[in-house]
Amino acid sequence: MEFDYADTRVQKAYLNELLKVINTLGIDDTQVMIALKGAYKEYLITTGDEVIIAKTGYMTGHTFGYNVFRMPYQNITSVTVNFHLRTGYFEVAGGGVQSSPKSYWAQDETSSAKAPNTITLSDKYLKDAFTDAANIINKYVALSHQQGIQPVAATDPAEEIRKYKQLADDGIISNEEFEAKKNQLLGL
Repeated sequence: MEFDYADTRVQKAYLNELLKVINTLGIDDTQVMIALKGAYKEYLITTGDEVIIAKTGYMTGHTFGYNVFRMPYQNITSVTVNFHLRTGYFEVAGGGVQSSPKSYWAQDETSSAKAPNTITLSDKYLKDAFTDAANIINKYVALSHQQGIQPVAATDPAEEIRKYKQLADDGIISNEEFEAKKNQLLGL
């Protein structure tokens, strides 16, 4: 899907770090629409086709290497920001991804830092940046769902009958099969 360059969002303060992650993941940096860093070493990267969340570091449970969560826009059901008082998280929900409440302070399975489809937010600046990103992503999700719906072409019964007649004339179907199909198409 083509993206609108007006929707581009990049945290300039983390540009070198974001480019390193983008290159490590093998993403063409000319296709990146959004590149943001969360509270820890958590990164949101979007292209014209998909949303990517990459995590690394001790706080995310990935001391070595990256945990990479990828989801095409057409598989996403919602993108939200949950923020309470001073902390919160950005979450991507879709088919096969369980959406459950997360906590900035938790160290168990409810930790937003450890969930593959969330990014931890630690201040109002991150909340605002990720809310803006969520709005843009939701726009592209809606567009991908609209493009995925293809109208079913109405078939002309007369044209269908001609096709079946040609099949009968060519000996591919019998005359009885042709008559049965013709009656079905005519509603007889």
